[in-house]
Amino acid sequence: SAPLFLVHPIEGNSFPYLNLRQYLKGHTIYGLNNPRFTEPENPFKSVEEMAAFYVGVIKKIQPQGPYHLGGWSFGGTVALEMAQ
Repeated sequence: SAPLFLVHPIEGNSFPYLNLRQYLKGHTIYGLNNPRFTEPENPFKSVEEMAAFYVGVIKKIQPQGPYHLGGWSFGGTVALEMAQ
């Protein structure tokens, strides 16, 4: 099945999703971290800009859909924008 891409909550890293792995055994899960941790000179100016960037990242991993997206709190907002 298609992998699940999870967008980080507001703090910018996907560590809160680590425990989810135990419930989704056999599924590929990718956690999307805010690149500001490795590229602080490239901050996003909007949710739309962040969503477009993450769509680009996902398409490098999986060029064609279907795509399974998710996120907790702020990550859900970004995932919804990505889906649109």
